[in-house]
Amino acid sequence: MKKYYCFGLLISLLIISGCGKKDININYKSNPEPLLQNAYIKLPLGIVKPSGWLKSQLENQSEGLTGNLDDFWPDLVNSSWRGSNGEAWERGPLFPRWSGSLAYLLNDERLISKVKKLD
Repeated sequence: MKKYYCFGLLISLLIISGCGKKDININYKSNPEPLLQNAYIKLPLGIVKPSGWLKSQLENQSEGLTGNLDDFWPDLVNSSWRGSNGEAWERGPLFPRWSGSLAYLLNDERLISKVKKLD
């Protein structure tokens, strides 16, 4: 009986000590005081690396239309957003953003150089 009492006391102390602790993010920038802390922190690009099935899907995307869209869609290269006389829709500035995330996630030098050229 004494054994169960000690075990219960130990568990209670662990629970109580964990509940009073304030979770503070020390790894990434968040809102400064007195602002409320964010529930989720935006991680720097590239800190999380894909692997397995997801990595192969992203590689397929990089080698497919997403990674070569500028070859099929001249409006992206001649966009008014880039000072040219092409269309002025948001496709022009959004393509480098989308494919840029993909390029840096995969560390794909070919796609990174394409994105830098279009940005």
